[in-house]
Amino acid sequence: MTDLLGLGVFGTFGKPFGFQQVFYVGTEYYFDKVFNSTLDLNTNSIELFPNTELYAVKRELSNGILSICICKYSYANEINSNRGGTFIGSCILLKEAFLDASVIYSFLEELHNDLVSSEKNIINSKLQVSEAIQLHVNEPTNFDKAKSQLSFLKDTEFYSLKVNQTKKFLIVPKANEDSATQVKAFIENSIQYFNDVDTLYFTFDEKIITYVNQKGILKSINWQTFVDRKEEVIKERAEKRRIDEERKIELERNNQSKNHTNNDDSFTNWTYKKQKWGKSEVKKRVDEHNKLFEYCYELQNQKSNTPMHVVPSQPYFERQPYSHWNNIFEDYKFLISVILNLLLVLTIVIYIIFFNSSEVRYITISQEEVPEQAETKKDKAANNKLEPVPNSELNSNDRMRIERIGLKGRKGKDIIQFIFTYNPNEIQLYYKDQVDLYLEYLIAKNPDCFTKEDDICNCDSLVHIPSFKKDNQ
Repeated sequence: MTDLLGLGVFGTFGKPFGFQQVFYVGTEYYFDKVFNSTLDLNTNSIELFPNTELYAVKRELSNGILSICICKYSYANEINSNRGGTFIGSCILLKEAFLDASVIYSFLEELHNDLVSSEKNIINSKLQVSEAIQLHVNEPTNFDKAKSQLSFLKDTEFYSLKVNQTKKFLIVPKANEDSATQVKAFIENSIQYFNDVDTLYFTFDEKIITYVNQKGILKSINWQTFVDRKEEVIKERAEKRRIDEERKIELERNNQSKNHTNNDDSFTNWTYKKQKWGKSEVKKRVDEHNKLFEYCYELQNQKSNTPMHVVPSQPYFERQPYSHWNNIFEDYKFLISVILNLLLVLTIVIYIIFFNSSEVRYITISQEEVPEQAETKKDKAANNKLEPVPNSELNSNDRMRIERIGLKGRKGKDIIQFIFTYNPNEIQLYYKDQVDLYLEYLIAKNPDCFTKEDDICNCDSLVHIPSFKKDNQ
């Protein structure tokens, strides 16, 4: 389980590297393979100030793997700049694993205090290194021992495979309460009772809270509302358990009933007969066909609802979402499909030839109406237009963040990936599946900055970087 618990450091380092994050998991360093989502802060919605700190709990669902990153930020100036909003930070990373909130808090505080107190990293709130990999980091005490205390997230009630990237909130603390107690509660509630939320922020600093409220992009939640969510979720989960238990009992009852049915409910062999079938015989064959169809449909549903099985020693990319028995069903899926279709055709032919009456009508063939939305998507693709059409552009501060990577000489698609990373809400959210169209739009807005042959940027900055804001509609 050594690959389920890790730590990381991150920060804003100025030109030419900009924001960087690096993780240490097991015995390896990683830049972007362990946690793909950026831990950078969008200054359009939240920002750090001198002598301020910020906590965050961020979820990521990537290739069916759920990761949770618990972070702490501190204000810090870049090594060659005094611009505002810069910071240094550290985090504890859980991959498909769960650890007690008090243990996470202890590790995070020790890791972060060691990070910001080391003069190799920072002096008088100014960074002393130019890259994240150069930061001096010590592993917290008993960090290796904690790996034996991990539980699998999939074994908990707060395991979720639905993470809404648009859900980001700032939690406002309760006055006159111990800070350590509140931070532990923030970590615990965020992990256990907000399991579909992308990011939750928490700070004791009024400057940050005021800034967030003025910008109006992040929604603020007061402390009482935040903790009340726990009781609501507990009731919801109890009701879900009750419903699941009733369904399980009902399913067992139905299975027992099927095992004790008479021969009329069992399947019989179909044999060739020269004589014609009577009406009752045709009805019986139709019923058998429908029973077989319903049985196969039930197997298909069980296959779709089978949860992912995680083996600790198995690499992430080899983990399969279906059990051994479902794989066996998959092998015979084609054969079952052929049998069903032959039975259906045979029944219909017999019915049409011999008994063309209205008495047997159970088997029906329906065609689902093609959604209008699918046709609309084809039309949009044919029109070769971005959807939604950009209605805004990045401001100078946001453009400067993109420029720090060094635009000149880079391919257009590489630049777009950086634009998406630094602007997840106003650009990536809408255009991540329209990379080629977005690149054409970007080139059209900055025609003198790209070569016509291979879309290589020949400018140090881009004046127009299109985005979409809902408020501008």
